[in-house]
Amino acid sequence: MLISLVTGTYNRLPLLQNMITSARACLPRGIDLEIILVDGGSTDGTIDWCATQSDITLIPHGKLLGAVRAFTDGANVARGRYVVLANDDITFHPLSILKAIVHLEEHAKCGAVAFEDNRRVDPYYPTNDVYHVLTAPAQRNGATVYVPYAQVGMFRRWLGNTIGWWGADDPKFNARTYGADNYLSSKIWELGYSVDRVDGCRIDDSVVDDDLREHNRNQHPERDSEAYYDLWRDSSGRHIGPTIPNTPALPQQDKRALRILYLPIFEAGCDVQYAQKRGLRDALARVGWVWEFDYCNQPEGKLRENFLQIIREFQPDILFTQLHGANLISESMLREARSICPTMLFLNWNGDTHRTNLVSPVMLTLLQQIDMQLVVNNSVMDTYRDYNIASAYWQIAFEPVDERSLPDVSKYDVIMQGSAYNDNRKRIGSLLRQRYGDKLGLYGDYWNDPLDPNGVRIRGDENFIPAGAQGRSLYDFALGRALYKNSKISVASNEFPSDYGFFSNRVFECLAAGGAILLQQRVPGLTELTGLTDGIHLIEWSDFDDLLDKIRWWLDKKRDSARRKMAKVAREFVFERHSFDYRVKELFVGVDDKPSLLAPIKRKLQTWVGLRYLGMASQLGVRGLGDRQYECNPPQILYVHPDDAPYIINQYGVFEMVSDIAPEDARAQGVAAYGG
Repeated sequence: MLISLVTGTYNRLPLLQNMITSARACLPRGIDLEIILVDGGSTDGTIDWCATQSDITLIPHGKLLGAVRAFTDGANVARGRYVVLANDDITFHPLSILKAIVHLEEHAKCGAVAFEDNRRVDPYYPTNDVYHVLTAPAQRNGATVYVPYAQVGMFRRWLGNTIGWWGADDPKFNARTYGADNYLSSKIWELGYSVDRVDGCRIDDSVVDDDLREHNRNQHPERDSEAYYDLWRDSSGRHIGPTIPNTPALPQQDKRALRILYLPIFEAGCDVQYAQKRGLRDALARVGWVWEFDYCNQPEGKLRENFLQIIREFQPDILFTQLHGANLISESMLREARSICPTMLFLNWNGDTHRTNLVSPVMLTLLQQIDMQLVVNNSVMDTYRDYNIASAYWQIAFEPVDERSLPDVSKYDVIMQGSAYNDNRKRIGSLLRQRYGDKLGLYGDYWNDPLDPNGVRIRGDENFIPAGAQGRSLYDFALGRALYKNSKISVASNEFPSDYGFFSNRVFECLAAGGAILLQQRVPGLTELTGLTDGIHLIEWSDFDDLLDKIRWWLDKKRDSARRKMAKVAREFVFERHSFDYRVKELFVGVDDKPSLLAPIKRKLQTWVGLRYLGMASQLGVRGLGDRQYECNPPQILYVHPDDAPYIINQYGVFEMVSDIAPEDARAQGVAAYGG
């Protein structure tokens, strides 16, 4: 999911950099931020700096055309579901952008979130340490009310596009710099949507008195103010603001998306994985809002606090963990998380063999808190059934990489990527080195540890000359893709032949490259569970002699064409059936007439509860727990947060639960809207 940040600037590079840094820090990995910057002709290095920032789209006006034109042009090209309009001299408070997202997702009648600021504007706000949202007059049911407007705010993109953002193309609004924030907010109110102040959505405003501010002061701000006031005056000429209808004039176009708290495994000291290990995160982000939390590398003593705080702030629909044991996230932490967010669905995925850990007593106890356990080792399923733990076989997939910018690598006849963490792997490497010399590529850890003549690893030999390990490609998926793409044959062993359906993720990494054909040591259940077939997508081997015979066979130049054809067929199959997008579809909606993997579990993924009104009123406001408010318009079903349903039924006595929620309703989106 994508958020857009739109700003205008002119010769304010340090301020701009501070604002953008604070915005980036507001969002976790998983929620992408695009920055649309409209520049008025800066000469202070702003243009050059923007060229180095991959998330910035620059719109060079070349000269100062005014904020109204700048923000309108910027917002018109934004692609995010929600658009933040912000001055270049502000600082976002931590989590403020995220809190605005959550509020808009939970409140269908909210059109924008106004961020509190500390700007000194009049005697009512005498000090800079007071945060506030300003208000403007409006008419509701014949009475004057004062409603918030957003000087800095987050807006629904479809609503802003409908209005025309800051009104640069509205012939009735001829302002240049000032008054357009009031204009946009008033138009939102006029369409029956609200502009809300939200706790925690806060900025600091520098209000720098520089050349740009002086220039703006000289561009007739009084005319700008009058341009706004003139749009909403009564017959006596008094500014009364927009008239707010009781129901929105346009239907809500945004469907509430799933919110997913994703806890992958990141190994310490391997920074490349943060940039390249992102396939599942990105696939989940095409379903909803994803907060990626690095639970493995939290500051000492802070894991529980940070984990539970995120759940309070984010209120996820799904907690998607990768727990290989109970040493970091404990059963008690999961219990506490469920108490904070009772409707949250707990999914855990173990993407490695780990048979001992998967069925250890402490893990089986922890899994009692999990709604679905997903594994790549099918051999543990019987144990889970015995313990009444819902489980499913759910494989890994290949990581997406940009093949237009792969690194330059050597070309090999035979490539083997993976760590030589046991003596069997070491023997294979030594055997291949003897046969193929510098035509063999070995990439991974431990290959340089020597073996004695009996094939036993010699430890501590500092004088050993490396046997040909060329590098380390662990989590560097771009390097791995390039190596597979530029080789003829890839060799993979099976170190766990008794684990049904388990194999390394490098199977998919190799086949996705479309270069080397894969010689994979036989894996029980491979074809049954994945569709990968010997002789079509890969070549299976049994023992060392069989491996050497098949390498020799496929390296014969007479089979170059057949080898390339197999690599092409395998790549097409893997892209079709073994991407992370396909995995997520398997999980949420099912594929090939098979039901969703989540279908058997008792706890259903439902983010809203439907209530039917039984009274006589034609319309009424309904209050849930805390500050949540709803408008009930019978005979339409009222959709409320699950925590509010019992309270509303007991408090009002005129509602009953609706058993089935229509998946097409904007307030009832669940997994049926995957990919929408």
